Amino acid sequence: TPRCICLTASLNLLASILRAAFIFSTFSVFCFFSSLAFSCCIATILFATGKQWYQRRVRGNCADDFVEIFKRNQNKIKGGVVHSFTGSIEEAKIYLDLGLYIGINGCSLKTEENLAAMASIPSDRLMIETDAPWCGIKDTHAGSQFIETKWEVKKKERWVEGATVKDRCEPCHITQVLEVMAAVRKEDPNELATQMFTNTMKLFFPSDPL
Repeated sequence: TPRCICLTASLNLLASILRAAFIFSTFSVFCFFSSLAFSCCIATILFATGKQWYQRRVRGNCADDFVEIFKRNQNKIKGGVVHSFTGSIEEAKIYLDLGLYIGINGCSLKTEENLAAMASIPSDRLMIETDAPWCGIKDTHAGSQFIETKWEVKKKERWVEGATVKDRCEPCHITQVLEVMAAVRKEDPNELATQMFTNTMKLFFPSDPL
């Protein structure tokens, strides 16, 4: 276990709170800046959300604010992940140029544009996630055509062992995320999984042997 602390500075929770309270977007920027300033005192790794829904609903230029604030504090942070990424190829490049990794889940695989952006990210800068219980891959998502592994689905009231709960993303669904990523990128899923595991260990557990 590394001696550094990884503090989650996730913007989705902040976004939900701000929407519920009808607080202006300038205050959300202030909150993120304050959270980041505090985290730099006790943490070395940043874990931030990159969902487009946050940018659309709360602040149109949220990505610009994030980049500006991150650059001001970059010398205090050893690295980070923009998780649940749903941006464009251009946005991915911005985060990559900042030295950040990019996390992919079901929300990252909804549209053809999403798939193209994911495919543009070098494998040594990718991470994989589920964001469970949210962000499952739905039949209407562009990435669903590449899913090979499926489970029996039950409503939560009728759940049985071995089944998944209807409309709920679960940890096992990370297999589906991997299948879509590998198929779109035309890479071997085992090799891609190994690379992403290496990326995760390199960022969060640099002192542990692989």
